[in-house]
Amino acid sequence: MSVNETHHPRFPGAPGIRCIQSRLPLAEPLALPISAIAEPEADSDALVFVSPEGGPLRYANWRNRVWSPAREAAGLPNLGFHDLRRAHGDGARGGSTDMKTTQVRMGHSDSRLTLALYAQAVPEADQAAADRLSGRFIPGSRDERAMGGKAAKSSR
Repeated sequence: MSVNETHHPRFPGAPGIRCIQSRLPLAEPLALPISAIAEPEADSDALVFVSPEGGPLRYANWRNRVWSPAREAAGLPNLGFHDLRRAHGDGARGGSTDMKTTQVRMGHSDSRLTLALYAQAVPEADQAAADRLSGRFIPGSRDERAMGGKAAKSSR
């Protein structure tokens, strides 16, 4: 299952306004509950989450009726919806997703924006980089042993 999204930050669906269109695959743990509420005979462009009138959701109404009560109930009163987007971008980059894939998933037209927003140094990755570099310059270093270098062979 994937999600089709067409949006403009201020004028969703307005004629004459350039909108961003993206199609994102969903992981199975997300796809299953969504497919359970989707209309089985609906076409692939049908809305899954709709307003009480059946049209697109208006962000302000959704925020007040759904998001704010949910975050209060979860004990996260200061969590903004955009914080979830940032968590997705940070998680993709921290999880070794390549920059181009992260750019596409985030809907950015330029990878420099993705890099500027979501390319924070992760302590574990920084340590791994230090270990890899030490393997090149220091015989018997931790990385050389892990890669089966001379130090690893002599200890077998």
